[in-house]
Formats: sequence, C-alpha cells, structure tokens
Amino acid sequence: MHRRIVTCAVVAALAVFFGVWGPSGGLAAEMTQDQAAKALADFFVAKPYYPVAAACLKITPGEYKNRGFAFTVDATDCLDEEGGKPDSWRVDAVTGEVFVQNAKGKYQAPVVDARLVSADAAEALVLALPEVQKEMKAHKNAFLMLEGHPDRETLAANPAEAFYDFYFGHDMGDHTTRLWTFRVNALNREMLVTDPVEGTDVSLEAWRKTLEEDGAPGQK
Repeated sequence: MHRRIVTCAVVAALAVFFGVWGPSGGLAAEMTQDQAAKALADFFVAKPYYPVAAACLKITPGEYKNRGFAFTVDATDCLDEEGGKPDSWRVDAVTGEVFVQNAKGKYQAPVVDARLVSADAAEALVLALPEVQKEMKAHKNAFLMLEGHPDRETLAANPAEAFYDFYFGHDMGDHTTRLWTFRVNALNREMLVTDPVEGTDVSLEAWRKTLEEDGAPGQK
C-alpha cells in the first residue's frame, strides 16, 4: 500500500511539473489537431501577424511532438505572386498557446506590431469611401480586390512604404477594367490613389480634386 501511494504521488508531481494537471484533479485533456488548427486560425484573425487577410493564409498540419502540433503557414495563398518559404508554427495541445519558429529554429511567442492594420481593416477603409460606395451602388459589376501587400522586411525597415494595394474596377465577364488603385499604409492608415496616367501616388484630396475637374465616376 505504501509503495502504491508513493507511486501515485510521483505521477501527480510529474504531471504538475509538466503543466498538464487539470483543476479537477485529473490530467488535462489535449485538443485534437483540428482544434489546434482552429486555435492558430483564430490567432491570425485576432492579431494580424501577417499583412494579408486571415482568409488568405494556408495552414498545413505537420507532426505531433512533445505535446504540441506543428503547422506550416503560407501567407501568400490568395495573391497572384510566388509565395515565399512557409513559416513553421506550433500549437500547445493543452494550453492552446501558439509559437512561431525563429531564424535559429527555436519556437517563440509571436511578436505582433500593435500598429499593424490588417488587410481586412484596410479593405474596409477603402470600401467606406463615398466615391467607392456610389460606384458600387451604380454598377453591380464593380468590385474591390487586394492585389499587393507589404512584406515583413518592408514593415520593419521602411514603414513609410508599407502599403496594401487594392484594385477597384468593373468585372466585364471575360475581362476586368481598372477604375482606381488605392493604397493604404499598413501602419498609419494613410490612403493614397495611384494616378492611372502618370503612375504616381497622390493624396485623397488631390484625387478628389481631379475627379471634380474631370467629372469622373464617383462624384455626387
């Protein structure tokens, strides 16, 4: 009897040490791989670690090891460009905490810039423009599409050039026509419009002045 009590005490101590002892006095249940994938997806929705829409992220499951699920994440799944090397992520099967692998191969808590505007939020800013709203109400084939985003190097080294690029135009069925190109800075929400002739970026004020002068679409 004494030996059995000692054995149980050792098992309980080890469980507490490894952080898997539940509040009810039993071993905490581990999540499934699907639940871990959802926890990772929910993290990307709540915190824009990548400067792309959360729905654009391709999450691929890997192996289970040391009480955690491994995943690879490709951040360019929705864009017409070559994707870079996928990042490696890990989800703790008990706590649900997420970790990203650094350049040295070690997993660490992901660092998210609190200033970073998500692609979804940037899109909402463009859609809220009166000129865009009027055009979309007048033409059912009008649409807005993300066609470019800043990479993490630009965000860190040159934030003034860290823009989301949005294509706004008409879907003609067999082709699309570009009406305007909007740019939203991913860190300070500055909005610019690309001049279709000169190819240069102008402020919203300058763009609206041009619309008034030309009587272009979007004017009241």
